[in-house]
Amino acid sequence: MKKIGTGILAAMLVATLFLLAACGDKVKTPKGIPDVIPEFTITMEDGNVIKGELYPKTAPNTVCNFIALAQEGYFDGLQFYRIVKDFVLQTGSPMNSSAGNSGFTIAGEFPLAGFAKNTQRHVAGTLSMARLNIDTNTPEENYNSASDQFFIVTQTSKNNSNMLDDQYAPFGLVTEGLEFVQQYENRNTDSQQVPYDPPIIKSITIDTKGKDFPAPIRVGERISKDYQQNPTSPPTSEKPKVDPSTPTVAPVSTVPVASTAPTKAVTTVPTSTENVSKLPIATIKMTDGREIKLALYPAKAPITVANFIDLANNQKFYDNVSEKRHIIFHRIAPGFMIQAGDITASGAGQSGFAIKGEFKENNVETNDISFVPGVIGMARSGSYDSASTQFFITVGTPTHLDGQYAAFGRVISGMDVVQAIANIPTGHNPNIPGDKDYEFPLEEQRIASIRVDTKGVDFTAPPRLNVPIA
Repeated sequence: MKKIGTGILAAMLVATLFLLAACGDKVKTPKGIPDVIPEFTITMEDGNVIKGELYPKTAPNTVCNFIALAQEGYFDGLQFYRIVKDFVLQTGSPMNSSAGNSGFTIAGEFPLAGFAKNTQRHVAGTLSMARLNIDTNTPEENYNSASDQFFIVTQTSKNNSNMLDDQYAPFGLVTEGLEFVQQYENRNTDSQQVPYDPPIIKSITIDTKGKDFPAPIRVGERISKDYQQNPTSPPTSEKPKVDPSTPTVAPVSTVPVASTAPTKAVTTVPTSTENVSKLPIATIKMTDGREIKLALYPAKAPITVANFIDLANNQKFYDNVSEKRHIIFHRIAPGFMIQAGDITASGAGQSGFAIKGEFKENNVETNDISFVPGVIGMARSGSYDSASTQFFITVGTPTHLDGQYAAFGRVISGMDVVQAIANIPTGHNPNIPGDKDYEFPLEEQRIASIRVDTKGVDFTAPPRLNVPIA
């Protein structure tokens, strides 16, 4: 295997640390960190081995967090679920997506966050922490949002340095096996950089040179790996707060993409005067007899509409089967939307499949529907191609969703029912321990069934990204 010399880099880092020692930092770090350079070994399922060093003097709490997770086997079996050629490989989520839900965060150890000690550059082979980068968050919320997800930089370039240096927390460097990292970056991916054949981590082990590293300083309580992968199992701690202005499956942890297509203006708004006689009509029947009828737009979002019809008519996914198997409107955001479609009623349920996100930001030009009151759209996580079974109906005019989420129909009757559901008092969700969003209806809003009149048109099951869980 190729071996990269790190003596010069280490010497530069040590010299820089001495120069900055008097400056002080805003970030608290664990006490009692041993004066050694731990070494990591990433063993892949295909037999490849990637080795490197961790730098506790550069990012002390980040290194302690990484060591603690690795030592408990947290990364074992996870995928490099995101690959951006000439940029990064990303991993660390038990859900193998950017929609991680670890339950804790650590402080950002990089200059932009007030941690001047970390001057490591993002050269090829650098290990660094993924974090949030959401416009509606405060800078501090974004800076201090890293948790379990990390990335490996695949190439040294000025562009990568400009996007990452001093803005993300590097904490290690690959010294052997960089050629494997660079082989993996050439694997084919979908439009959201999700590889069709993801590299899988067998294990990550740490040689701490016989020294014990202290526990990391974390905010929040860690949710177990098992619970993240199977949200119906007993949870161990609270679910992080979800941005109330975004219909989502789970919070997102990511690094910037190398290039982002500009969002194009959304202009079309379905009107109440249009002819819907030839459109599929969905009827959401509630267990108390109330109904909501929606016209669906297969010309605007063909995959999304076909998915909804298949779930409703063929799989009968939304039917009220029993006390243990039913669907409710589990999330109410007053003035914004009502959300349903999750069997676990937590918002974190996993169906086992996803569909392509049909909206302009995801290069689907046919969908120009704006989100006005009464529009139905698909909830998703951070990945554009992550929508599945969960949907929402707007009661406000959330223009920030236009072109970002897949709208696929509108209410043609029963808007009073939608509004009545939106006005129900909300509180703590019992399906989410420690819930702080308080968007769960205190009066159950259970769906009896959803059926779609296709007007005699045969809608076949849509292409899905993996196999549904029965």
